[in-house]
Amino acid sequence: MEKTNEKIPTPHELEKEIADFLTKKFGGNVKVAEPMVIQQENVVDSDEKPPKREKKISFDLKPEELVTYLDQYIVKQERAKAILATKICTHFNRIRR
Repeated sequence: MEKTNEKIPTPHELEKEIADFLTKKFGGNVKVAEPMVIQQENVVDSDEKPPKREKKISFDLKPEELVTYLDQYIVKQERAKAILATKICTHFNRIRR
């Protein structure tokens, strides 16, 4: 079996190559959607119960950013996405206050 010295690309490099290919083939009409990463708390495996803390909401998206996120999953329906994004942001802002 032959050994190759090819460098294995990172996920970021792959996304860039795919985006460049799609741009060359279809122009600016096609975009590669990057996955949104949501951090999770570490799970502690101990018998002790952590002290209860008041959970703080860490929702800091603006309606425009939320519409951009929804564009990854919803095709067209611009008015519906705008209304949904505004309602969600208003909801979380009221809870935070």
